[in-house]
Amino acid sequence: MTRLMKQFCRFLPGTILLCAAFTSPAQQLVNDSVLVEQAKENLTKTYNNSLNENLHLYTGEEYIRNGQKLKGSPFFGSGGVSTGSVFYDGNLYEGVQIYYDLTHNEIIIDNYANNGNIKLVPEKINSFSIFNHYFVHIIPNLQNADVLHEGFYDRLVNGKVSVYARREKQLRIAATDEESKYVEYNYYFIQKNNKFYKIEDKSSLLSVLNDKKDQLKKFIKANKLNFRKRLEEAIVKTTDYYIQLIN
Repeated sequence: MTRLMKQFCRFLPGTILLCAAFTSPAQQLVNDSVLVEQAKENLTKTYNNSLNENLHLYTGEEYIRNGQKLKGSPFFGSGGVSTGSVFYDGNLYEGVQIYYDLTHNEIIIDNYANNGNIKLVPEKINSFSIFNHYFVHIIPNLQNADVLHEGFYDRLVNGKVSVYARREKQLRIAATDEESKYVEYNYYFIQKNNKFYKIEDKSSLLSVLNDKKDQLKKFIKANKLNFRKRLEEAIVKTTDYYIQLIN
């Protein structure tokens, strides 16, 4: 029996005799090995169930959904919920049903009983993954505080130069008989030499990657990248090519 389970035996009612059986001298053990193994299994299940109820993941405040009838959703992704993973309070949890509320920048999961939702403590979230997107918790230093603020950023490119997107939604209240709706906004940033730069168009991107500017211009033209209509795609493909050039 592990040390932790021995401690558990001291506090779990109804297990005193069983614990004694595990810790008593060999000549006092129950001869019926099947009975002993079954009892051990039951104790282990009870212990694990008690432990699960206190997992660090299930800490946070209750999440109350907006009860109004609105067009769209406050969550990231078309389906709202995704089976993903979250690195929380120093532990990695996989196979978790996750909602990412873009209006309040909150990570939502089902509570342990699956009869409600809780929002995780943001300071305890290191990263999470949903819909094949990997979000990291960025806390800017003084050098970058004027460019971006603390929050969760979708990492689109990871290398010597990295690209991040901050995704937000705002509730637009209709002034007339039109239906109120959620509107999504995306903001893009490049991290180069530990400094962040906000990217809004082709000009701002080439300004940051200026050491390969001529090659990038040719690449953009050859691949017909459209920074006005498909900004995210253009930033990612251009940056990926830049990384190839400097490697």
